[in-house]
Amino acid sequence: MGVSSLNETARLAEYTSQVRVEDLPADVLERAKLLILDNLGCQVAGVEMPWAKRIFDAIAPMSASGRSTVVGKGISLAPDAAAFLNGVVGHSNESDDTHLKSPTHPGAVAIPAALAMGEHVGVDGATLIAATVASYEAQLRISYSVSPAMFTRGHHPPLAVGPFGSAAAASRTLGLGPEETRSAFSIAGSFAGGQMEYTQTGGSVKRLHCGIPSASGLRATLLAQAGVTGPPTVLEGKRGFCAAFAGDYDRDDLVRDLGTTYLLREVSIKLYSCCHLNHQALDGMRDLLEVQPFTSDDVARIRILTTNPSVIHHVGTIIEPKDVLGAQFSISFSLAMYLHGLKCQWWDYTSIDLNDPKLVDLSRRIRMELVDGDRSTFQSGVELVVEMRDGTVRELAVPYAKGEPENPAGRVDVVEKFHRLVEPVIGRDRADEIVSVVDGLEDLDDVRRLGGLL
Repeated sequence: MGVSSLNETARLAEYTSQVRVEDLPADVLERAKLLILDNLGCQVAGVEMPWAKRIFDAIAPMSASGRSTVVGKGISLAPDAAAFLNGVVGHSNESDDTHLKSPTHPGAVAIPAALAMGEHVGVDGATLIAATVASYEAQLRISYSVSPAMFTRGHHPPLAVGPFGSAAAASRTLGLGPEETRSAFSIAGSFAGGQMEYTQTGGSVKRLHCGIPSASGLRATLLAQAGVTGPPTVLEGKRGFCAAFAGDYDRDDLVRDLGTTYLLREVSIKLYSCCHLNHQALDGMRDLLEVQPFTSDDVARIRILTTNPSVIHHVGTIIEPKDVLGAQFSISFSLAMYLHGLKCQWWDYTSIDLNDPKLVDLSRRIRMELVDGDRSTFQSGVELVVEMRDGTVRELAVPYAKGEPENPAGRVDVVEKFHRLVEPVIGRDRADEIVSVVDGLEDLDDVRRLGGLL
């Protein structure tokens, strides 16, 4: 059957089932390894989060043993359980990657799924990379096709599109063909879900939002391999995923330039441990302070101008956070932290006194405002307007934060971030060994060596 006669679900399944490292452009191969290293760092550091410990204590005792590493715990479980727990820790400190044009968090779904299934069957590093690329491309294309409608409806993209990405990773790891991969997709659609009310209230449930899809896509794949079937039009059908989750979508985005355009290149790497929509403003504050230092006592108020109302709904609602997640999703509180000398890393958010009167007072003086402009993208940039008590005004437009593809974080940045995250947990020597293994991942004989370092 020719490609032109296949529907979008089938074409995406065909592509993801056939990704090979030797076919990847050199920059895509290197980018994939960098994204793997970045998320492994998030996982190792995420083990230290109190909510991650509570989730492990609730789930691990009822999980089957297996060959898939649970990061930081010295145990191996069945692949779906390991993918769930590693997806949780990979997303639990708000340091994992983001595709802002969709927007979704692909890495904390793709990499736990690919590694868990890879260890389960004992694949080589090249297969792990191929499965990771397959997962990223599936997630990003599906998320992009329903953006921004799905997001503005309140669905959290990783929980919605993540099951398809995990299924792509697991199917490629197992060596399933196009038909079985499409069956895995058709089942994965029934696992899709997730809301973003936490952006209004805080709460720790978001910490589950990459673990759930990472595990469910693996289950969908194993069910497909066992002969369970689902709708072959799960993505583009009349009552399929895109129609149900967005209504307004572009089905061509699902398959446009498959194999030649890699959306993985567009993924942003976080250099702060908070919602990515805060990062432009934080970079702007850093730059303003470098030009002419000032303190919170000098500030009358700060206005953050954006053209996208969804940005305001996402990070502009919470002014006085009641928990860590609320602080990470408060652009006002995060800027207040930065102006008080904190660098908005995960340890800053977990150790800060959320009731500190100086932070709360400054946060109350920081507001987002909607202005005219392009509302079609989450990369619309922000403008900081800092009104000083002496009547002067300092302004700075920030089109892109460091780490976005237009202002990329390079290998040095990612390796430094990796060491910053993991050395307090596992030490310098093991951190160096993980970096070395990932650098040569395409030549690794068995991914269990990598898992054993985690």
